[in-house]
Amino acid sequence: MNELLNRLKNSINRQILNKINSALLEQYKFVPISVKDDFLFVVINSQTDKNVVNTKLKEYYPQQVKFITVPDNDLAELINGIKADMEKGGSDDGT
Repeated sequence: MNELLNRLKNSINRQILNKINSALLEQYKFVPISVKDDFLFVVINSQTDKNVVNTKLKEYYPQQVKFITVPDNDLAELINGIKADMEKGGSDDGT
């Protein structure tokens, strides 16, 4: 995993991620990372439809969305890593 992916993965707020069905991450090609300064930061790739993701996220979060675009392979690797962590029961939300 490259440095950018490591930083993104380590920045993920599990409470945010756990509110969203993991199947949506793959289907719509996005990963919500964290909320800072009243913005929800979301990782996407070149195939992601920002309007669809924005609409989906508004169901859960009132914040404005800021997108971070990464290469397609990096997003796939990030999603696969998250799914593997979830399957291991790694929903470490700090509680």
